[in-house]
Amino acid sequence: MKKLYFSLLAVVIGINSFAQKADKTLATITYKLSHVKDTTQRDYVTPEEMIVFLGKNTAYYTSYDRIKRDLQVRKSIEEQIKNQGGNPTSISINRASTTPVTNVDFYFFLKDNKFFEKENLINDYLIENPLDKPNWTITKETKLIADMKCTKATARFKGRNWTAWFNPDMPFQAGPWKLNNLPGLIMEAYDDKNEVRFDFISFEKMTPEKIAELKGTDNSNAVPGVKMVALGNSSTLPFEEIKLPENAAQISAKELARLKEARDKDPQGFYKTQMAARGMDVNNMILTGRKMTVAASGPAAKFTFNNPIELPEK
Repeated sequence: MKKLYFSLLAVVIGINSFAQKADKTLATITYKLSHVKDTTQRDYVTPEEMIVFLGKNTAYYTSYDRIKRDLQVRKSIEEQIKNQGGNPTSISINRASTTPVTNVDFYFFLKDNKFFEKENLINDYLIENPLDKPNWTITKETKLIADMKCTKATARFKGRNWTAWFNPDMPFQAGPWKLNNLPGLIMEAYDDKNEVRFDFISFEKMTPEKIAELKGTDNSNAVPGVKMVALGNSSTLPFEEIKLPENAAQISAKELARLKEARDKDPQGFYKTQMAARGMDVNNMILTGRKMTVAASGPAAKFTFNNPIELPEK
């Protein structure tokens, strides 16, 4: 096991060598994702709000629910720091949730035909994949979504038959999940079995007010020597420009699977190794020099995740 952790540490401290050009963040679009994850319980639909940050030639897809959860965690920590006179000796986190959130984010660099998946296991890991583009058939059928005229398109993509409604007046060739390659912004999308659907919630230009809403109050460095770790992706959100995180490690899908296997076998040893790579001596999750405990509560739904959004082609 110790040998395994040393090899994992070598992966953790690897610095990414990607050279994708940053792109200014112009707007965001949010969707309600409804997903039947267990085909034996079709009445149980997992809802989640997703958000896409949009640039001229880029897009970044992530869980909006996860962003909001992480902001709540930060506010709780700030309150505890304040209540302990600015010098906390212990911090507790309660990540109560009745449903899981998506932990994998997508970066699209459309001009360069590049696509990256990002996953956070205390440290950020990036996997480069080919940018797969659906071969859409654009129809003449139109409908209004939030008073915007949208055009219907269909495609077979990643094991599902998709219908997408896109707005050709929006100068973005992006959409939710891995859906892209239409001459406009995808406002709504669903598969023919209605097991996965993305419904439009809002479109907003990236303004200082929107940045403040997404970023929230971050007082993580208000106390000398205090450094928060493992509290989600808020530090790498593309508020002003879409770019790959500077300290992410380039990794293969096989190596990431090994990391997850090690985490599942020995969570405490895994997290110690991960944080040691960041120069931290930890036991569980901590603030530098201060104890942090993490608790999860809320009834977890019992289901078998047998129906991912991406399916193998038959």
